[in-house]
Amino acid sequence: MLERVREWVDLFPCLRLIRILRLAASPTMLSLTAITFAVWVIGLGLLFELSLSEPARIPFVLIQIRSVWGVIWTILLWSPTAIWLTRQGGLLAAGRDMAGLQAGWRIAFQRSWRGWSTATMPLLAAFLLAAPIYAIGLIARAGESMAAVEWVAGVLAALLAIPSGLLAFGGLIAIPLSWAALGNEQDADPLNALSRGYEAFFRRPIHLAFYLLIALLIGSVIWWIGRGMATAASLAATIYLEWSGCPQNVISTTNLTLTAVPAVMLTTLGWGFVGGIYLLLRYDTGGQEVEDLWEPTGEPSPPLPELPTT
Repeated sequence: MLERVREWVDLFPCLRLIRILRLAASPTMLSLTAITFAVWVIGLGLLFELSLSEPARIPFVLIQIRSVWGVIWTILLWSPTAIWLTRQGGLLAAGRDMAGLQAGWRIAFQRSWRGWSTATMPLLAAFLLAAPIYAIGLIARAGESMAAVEWVAGVLAALLAIPSGLLAFGGLIAIPLSWAALGNEQDADPLNALSRGYEAFFRRPIHLAFYLLIALLIGSVIWWIGRGMATAASLAATIYLEWSGCPQNVISTTNLTLTAVPAVMLTTLGWGFVGGIYLLLRYDTGGQEVEDLWEPTGEPSPPLPELPTT
């Protein structure tokens, strides 16, 4: 064992998550998340009449995506961004440099439709599993006022609802991990990526909970730093803008923008953690080394010109 130990991460793999902190200081990644976050909130505002002038309601916008249209909008918009950020998190966890802008966009957009597929397949499967429950309800309705029929129908409905619940609850973890698989695996098959996510969730729940706890501790520090920075910047901007005599709407917009800074930093870092945690769980479930990470082949260089012959 000591012969194989080269770094601290060989003894404590969870330390690889610390490398992903670079995402929280990357202007490119933060700008990508900020743009996605702004478009997402604006879209939800149009769907649910959410006023952007009320920053206190923005953190609770997730509660309002219970609507089908809100879920669809979230999946369509966040899938390419999540694939890109999980790819960057996987590269950092493996000890490599982040991918360039062109390479990241190419992977994200080429595989975004697969991300949509992995997000909708559990929903469709849960819907199909709900069909027998609906049929039982119709039968129970026909046999109303018969206690034995109602009792049997209730037990059967509960038993049939268990697989649907496993798919829905497991999908909360499996879908983000499947996006990480799409970004970090050469085989970008949606069904294979989704199966990897469910495998990590059901086979290694203790490992998953431990990695999530480490990510939560690191993320809380980043949130504290981002919140303090945003508060100080908001105070300074308010003082200077009031001295300049600018309209109050400018001050409100500035403070609103700075309020979103900690959320942008934490979202960027969170998706990077998903990529790193996926690689750690891949090792725990299948023994594949974290450093064994797929690298896309670059475009072939143009051939050299032939020298003139005499």
